Amino acid sequence: MLMLFHPSAIRAVKAMVHGSGFDQRMLLMATRMAHETDLKNVLLSVLQELLDYVRAGKATEMNVEPITLVRCMIRLVLRLIADPAIVEGK
Repeated sequence: MLMLFHPSAIRAVKAMVHGSGFDQRMLLMATRMAHETDLKNVLLSVLQELLDYVRAGKATEMNVEPITLVRCMIRLVLRLIADPAIVEGK
């Protein structure tokens, strides 16, 4: 299991999805921000929330394929495994 070093950011993403006034585009923005700031553990969490959202059939305004999300998550996990410094938070 990968250690998560940004628990407050991950909790915020989960709260955002289940909060009132949630907009689907917020998940896409969170994905982009996590990617641009190189927060791989947060990105993995956001991608998981996005996948759950898409699989639940709630993504009416987004053109996102579940298989694409799974592929991104697999590549990200492989990078996390290959670079122990990322997992250790160094």
